Amino acid sequence: MPATSGFAAEAWTAEQAVRVGLGSLGMDALASSPEHSLAHLWDLRLSDLLSIRRLSDDWDGEGAKAPGPELVDLAIALLDRWRASGVAVPERIVPSPNGTVVIEWQWPHAYLEADVINLRTIEWMIAEEGREPAHPVTVLNQRFGEYPVFEPYTTGPSISSAVYRAA
Repeated sequence: MPATSGFAAEAWTAEQAVRVGLGSLGMDALASSPEHSLAHLWDLRLSDLLSIRRLSDDWDGEGAKAPGPELVDLAIALLDRWRASGVAVPERIVPSPNGTVVIEWQWPHAYLEADVINLRTIEWMIAEEGREPAHPVTVLNQRFGEYPVFEPYTTGPSISSAVYRAA
């Protein structure tokens, strides 16, 4: 796959999949309620990441590893890019016990998860009603300054086709 600056369309099918995919809520319902405006929802997800950034090891009292600051910064950069690209607001963002950041989207018949594993790898899970879950992987080839340069490739099935069918 040729390298490009910005998103590689064939690789970043996850963004296409969640682009304005608000399921049963709909854009009009969100826009009419200030406390649930899209900007407010994005700000809540950023707040989630900033809270995760402050965690230390054993944050759950069971020995969980805290995500490193650079990993959380990458998740913040991804969130910023997705927001600017018109991607749907994630339902939630949480730390995992093994030190990764998990970003989730949910629809009535589908679930999409991005697990930011390290500074180069995002593991996805696509779960659709009536289908076996799929687990594509996106590899970020390089970083540039504070902001990642996205020259990714994704292995596995198309994320967008799965979620478009479900949404």
